[in-house]
Amino acid sequence: MDVDQPVQIPPPKCLFNVVLCDPVLYDDVFFYCTPGSIFRVGRTCRNGRYASQEYARRKFNINKHLLRFFPDPLAFRSIQASTKTVISGSTALQFLNRTIYPNSDLDLYVSAEESFALCTFIMSKEGGSYVYKRYSHQSPNFMAAWKRVRSWKPAEGIEEDPFDQAWTGYGSNWIRTVFNFFAKTETGRRNVQVIVTTFDPLSSILGFHSSVVMNAITVDMAISLFPEATFEENLNLFLGRARSENCQAALDKYKERGWELVDELTDEQIKGDKRMFRHGKRWIQDSHTWRLPLSTEGVNLNADADPEAMDLDNPPPTIDSMLEGGFNVTHFEEDKLSMVIFGLVNTKIFTSRFIANRETVEKIEVFETAVKKMAERTLGKLALSPKQCEEMFVNWNKICMNFCNCSICDHVIEEVVPQLDKCEAFKIMLSDFPEMKEIFEEGKKMLEEEEEPVLV
Repeated sequence: MDVDQPVQIPPPKCLFNVVLCDPVLYDDVFFYCTPGSIFRVGRTCRNGRYASQEYARRKFNINKHLLRFFPDPLAFRSIQASTKTVISGSTALQFLNRTIYPNSDLDLYVSAEESFALCTFIMSKEGGSYVYKRYSHQSPNFMAAWKRVRSWKPAEGIEEDPFDQAWTGYGSNWIRTVFNFFAKTETGRRNVQVIVTTFDPLSSILGFHSSVVMNAITVDMAISLFPEATFEENLNLFLGRARSENCQAALDKYKERGWELVDELTDEQIKGDKRMFRHGKRWIQDSHTWRLPLSTEGVNLNADADPEAMDLDNPPPTIDSMLEGGFNVTHFEEDKLSMVIFGLVNTKIFTSRFIANRETVEKIEVFETAVKKMAERTLGKLALSPKQCEEMFVNWNKICMNFCNCSICDHVIEEVVPQLDKCEAFKIMLSDFPEMKEIFEEGKKMLEEEEEPVLV
């Protein structure tokens, strides 16, 4: 459903339709409804559908929501598109919950490569003329502070292999630095924080302290990873083990705002039929995620593209790192404390790097081993282009999400290769290229000889 498109409502024919056809009436009703209830009303009848869509169009208006921070939300969303910036934190929660916390900041998550363009926009007149305010460890000059961030390099050895890969697990929130900006207003001041991520914005979001803030807004979609718990039941699951003073303060803040804190889950909550905190492998596109499409009318989606250099018949391959992403929810057996883990896929057989659940990481590693073996047979020339590799990945990733029942890393770490032999999605991936069936056996031997990737 496109929430920003106007809807025509037919005239009422009965008392029930009087409510559904009068915005004054159904606005009052929907105000007390959860998002799930609103969209369920839309399934009852034609007028219910019209009313819920019209309400959603007005209440889930991202341009209006961003007016608190930017004089021209469309200009910001255009730079958001070109830099792949993700809005998260309390702003995303407020948007999806149809509420406003008056003194809250705007948190923008962006990769280091794109951070300069975003910060430059924020400090421009078009972006609101924000002023850079350093933290104690930063240079008072923004350019100097940014150059220091730019000079950061990944761990030694990551870039040495022509089949560059990094299979990395959750050990921090993957934040390289934070740039703080403020602008004075008639009632006080507005604050925007640019969080520069080490890899992908999703990795930082998955490193949050609890489930209530695991929401995100891209240029064309709002996403909630735990919508039933957050918006239907007002529950907030603590994710992690250590709890610093800042973490506890944040948990207390959301408790005051109405979310009940959950520390430990019962077996029923973990494995029962009604699992709002579903453990095991997850995808951003699975049925447990709420994805709300946003209109991009008026947004320049190709702000940094050179029309003369673009090949419209053969565009550069790319994976939507947010939509194709995934993660695992698991727990410590001894105390039932939950945590989120994931792997980083950063390989030269793809043009994009992204976050994935552990099952997907294991499959891609075997797939890359096969591609690497094929390259050795062809004197170093890749038999598959990055575009072919990405198309294959997107295809079998969706198949695995919807149909595959294999349980790699679902609750405990098990032997991977025997399960891959039985995985229907993985069989489809290999069957796309017959040569891979032969190479897969060689690849399995190579994996058995190599050290397993560390994912903690």
